Amino acid sequence: MDPSSAFLVTLLTFNTGLLSVGGVDVVPRVDERRAQQAQVLDGWAADHPEGILVLQEVWNIPRADVLVKHLEARNWTVWLPPQRAGWGATSGLLLAAGSAYTVLDRGFERFEARLGWEALSAKGTAWFRLRMPGGADFVVLNTHLAAVDTKEGQLVDARQLPLYRSQVEQVKELAVRVSGVTGLWLLAGDFNAGELAAPEAWALWGTDRFPGTDLQSTPALVTWDSANALVLEGLFPDAGTADLDHVLWPSSSGVSLVSAQTVFSAFAPLSDHEALESSLTLPSGGTKLWGE
Repeated sequence: MDPSSAFLVTLLTFNTGLLSVGGVDVVPRVDERRAQQAQVLDGWAADHPEGILVLQEVWNIPRADVLVKHLEARNWTVWLPPQRAGWGATSGLLLAAGSAYTVLDRGFERFEARLGWEALSAKGTAWFRLRMPGGADFVVLNTHLAAVDTKEGQLVDARQLPLYRSQVEQVKELAVRVSGVTGLWLLAGDFNAGELAAPEAWALWGTDRFPGTDLQSTPALVTWDSANALVLEGLFPDAGTADLDHVLWPSSSGVSLVSAQTVFSAFAPLSDHEALESSLTLPSGGTKLWGE
């Protein structure tokens, strides 16, 4: 790709673990971590006007208020899909785009197939359609796939695979549909699978049922560390070290990965997941397809 026709995007995907049920923290120390997360993420946003924040497990919308105020003060566009399940649970998703972008459209699609207690939530996929400065339009999607059961990285119940496959296919179809003829999209989030955990589920992303879904991804980086204190204190201490969080994009889109790394290790654990920062170049010479 000609560097002069490329635009650098820095994307941070992070499962925040801000989950409490009935006043009990499912991931320990929710309120303490929420305040520190807001400070750390605001600092990251200040350094990345071309940044995109893709957060999961912001289950209680009021818990995001401080972070939202910080980001909006920096002219970021922030969205928490308002859809709720019957008992009030949201999707847990937050999307935010830096001041460098124009947000053209946004949407949310709830998963048709849901696993276990997740059937009580509004889990699904949220998306922004963005315009680069003077460049092409592209779509970024935020998703949080079903948590298949694993022990030491191995799938415990293969009967969960058909449901996971259904979610994979729904997300792929959505990405192709909302990106239009550009085929330019980035999909990020918590996939609850990877090369190191539930590889049978991760392999389903390689099935090319929909045009434009022959995919590339960030490398297998550990984002669920069995030595993390919040993992050891949480509900899944035996799940094993894993690469659960990823960024994917179509192989034919002209997107190139510059770097990928976990960040925020200098702080006390902010979540039971590590934050994954990816820098990618996108072709910026495309046609503006959604208005002028």
